Amino acid sequence: MGSIAYLEPYELQALNDLKQSLNQDFQLVDLRLYGSKSRGTADADSDIDIMIELEELTPTFYDKVFDMVFDVNLRHGVFISAVLFGRKELEEGPMSVSPLFKAIERDGVRL
Repeated sequence: MGSIAYLEPYELQALNDLKQSLNQDFQLVDLRLYGSKSRGTADADSDIDIMIELEELTPTFYDKVFDMVFDVNLRHGVFISAVLFGRKELEEGPMSVSPLFKAIERDGVRL
């Protein structure tokens, strides 16, 4: 199981700001940290891997979320790398059995 304990304070603040923005503009279902930052194996060049799950995902929402991530990256001097899903896609689509999603479910940390 991962942990947010490996994040620097400015990285945690960036994620909190992103979560707040997502909650204001969308129906956020889940936000999880995964990858090297959650496992404590990150190095100086590691990005912050997150999974964002929205109630509904449209092409417009997709673009807007990635604009938010870009803005947070610039404001906080971080590199958040996001994967984005709609709830229905994860519950009924092929992503529900994908190795990436299974790893995020198993090792990801809810933010």
